[in-house]
Amino acid sequence: MSRENQALASKVKSIFGNRLLASDYEALLLKNNLADVVSYLKQETYFGDCLQDVTESLAHRAEIEGLLSADIYSRFARLIKYGSASVSYYEYGIVRHEINQILAILRSLKLNASPRVITKLPVYVVKHMSFNVALIPNIKTLDDLLNMVKGSEYEKIISQNATSNNVDYLKIEALLNDYYYKIIKSHLRQKSSSKLTTLFKARTELYTITKIYRLKKYFKADAKDIRDLTVQTNFKINKATYNNLVESRDDQEFLKIFSETYYGRFFELNNFLFIEHTVEQIMLKLSLQNLYFAQDPDLMLFSYLELARGEVENIINIVEGIRYELPKDEIRNILIII
Repeated sequence: MSRENQALASKVKSIFGNRLLASDYEALLLKNNLADVVSYLKQETYFGDCLQDVTESLAHRAEIEGLLSADIYSRFARLIKYGSASVSYYEYGIVRHEINQILAILRSLKLNASPRVITKLPVYVVKHMSFNVALIPNIKTLDDLLNMVKGSEYEKIISQNATSNNVDYLKIEALLNDYYYKIIKSHLRQKSSSKLTTLFKARTELYTITKIYRLKKYFKADAKDIRDLTVQTNFKINKATYNNLVESRDDQEFLKIFSETYYGRFFELNNFLFIEHTVEQIMLKLSLQNLYFAQDPDLMLFSYLELARGEVENIINIVEGIRYELPKDEIRNILIII
């Protein structure tokens, strides 16, 4: 490993060392409301800087999620200075951020509320985004959103599945995710020699696994329809196993087959909650391994970004759990603590 990449590895591990620990999550679980959660994060964790301008009593869930997510990009901007990582790889992260912004806007429109989306982002993120985030606070209608994303793939997806009277949010979300994974596949073709492709391929394959499971469990789709709506990735899941998953009788048989694959080592079938949670467990455990043992700077950074995103997801799950007065054990069960 070169000297500059050694510096990057050291810095990544140092920043990761500041992550929330199990004790922090337990402390957050004892809070009674969002204001208390924000107060703890500001005073007791490294999120104090990004939340310094937030007034606890006026805090809103979407605002906090936006600030915490934006902070991930700020950390990346600092980290990339230490090694020879390729910025081009992180276009995937910018696309992910764009999609999250669009979905947040659609949720706000559905609730007839003003979009609470954070537009304060690192310069390199704003520079590479395909739309002007400064327009977001002024979006009041679906037409406003379509004008912001005019000429992009986003406009096509939204306009075909939404009208001023009806927005098919779930279908738009699914199509936007499909678009996101096409971007990842494009990177895989361009950078096939990089070790980072293994983690990208795992993420893409697990997305396919999630899609098969959801089609089978919630839509009772048959094998033909599932094959038409998914693509066999052939990374850790070979063609025979893919066919077995597609042709499984129900979601329970699907999970049994899935647990016997390479990915089965990363989760316990007896503790299965829902497929998205299991997929996140797998990705975060893979990312943790790569963070400590990878020699490739791209892989180190990608792994850290996955872990940082998982941390924010934990915080938001706690916030949502407190908001809806869920039992502490129920909230604790969905946290993925690395």
